Amino acid sequence: TFDAAGAGNRTLPFVRTRLDAASGRPLNAATAYVDLSVVYGESVAKSRVLRHPRFPALLLYGTRPGAPPAGGGDQGGVPAVEDMYLPTVANVVAAHGDAARGVLGVENAARTVAEDALFACGDDRCNGNPHLAMMHTLWLREHNRRALALGEAAAAAGGG
Repeated sequence: TFDAAGAGNRTLPFVRTRLDAASGRPLNAATAYVDLSVVYGESVAKSRVLRHPRFPALLLYGTRPGAPPAGGGDQGGVPAVEDMYLPTVANVVAAHGDAARGVLGVENAARTVAEDALFACGDDRCNGNPHLAMMHTLWLREHNRRALALGEAAAAAGGG
């Protein structure tokens, strides 16, 4: 009940979070640690659908099954970093099939927005906040830059 008079004798039944019985610390699925779950997803299944099915890279806008991580560019078929964009839900479904749609957790049950207009990110909030989408784009570019460089180094060393 609302304390309209400001007497301080009424409270709202509000629980911020559950507490761990052993430690007394709050339980929270979202973490403040830099674990990169916002990039790769909070589950193994989500991490798998955000990755390219055949290459050591996260999916990019326009990625199709069997294609290298978005063709073109000036780096031997790999796009220049500034040409890497977040994949859409449609890209992920094209690469991994219809089951990927349920793993992504993107709120679009009524299909009010076309799937090629919704980003697929590790953090489900990236479609609602342009600044968060920008950060996801930077993280995707850095992941792919490092993953592709490691792949090239391994190939040059004869490791695959």
